[in-house]
Amino acid sequence: MQWKDVTLNISDKQRTRLKQLGAQFTDAMENKGLIKCDVPVSLTEELTEIINANTEVRANLKDAYENNNHYVLRLIDKDNEILNLPWPLVRETN
Repeated sequence: MQWKDVTLNISDKQRTRLKQLGAQFTDAMENKGLIKCDVPVSLTEELTEIINANTEVRANLKDAYENNNHYVLRLIDKDNEILNLPWPLVRETN
C-alpha cells in the first residue's frame, strides 16, 4: 500500500464554514443520531468542493484511472478539527 500526503488548501471562509457544519453534525449525531437533513448535505457539498478542487487529489485520481496506480491519500492540515471532519462523505466528481 502506498501513501500519498495531500495538503488541504482551505480558505479562511471555507474553514469557518466547515467548522460550523462539523460542529452541527457532531452535535446532532451525539443527540441520539437525530440530524436535520440539510446538515450532512451541506457538509458533504463543502467537503466535496474542497477535495475536487485540490490538484494533488485530481492528479492521484487521474493516475489511478489511467495507470491503475492506487494510493491511500493522507490529508494534511494544521488544524485537527478540520482533519476530524467526516471526509468519507466526499463524492468524486469529474
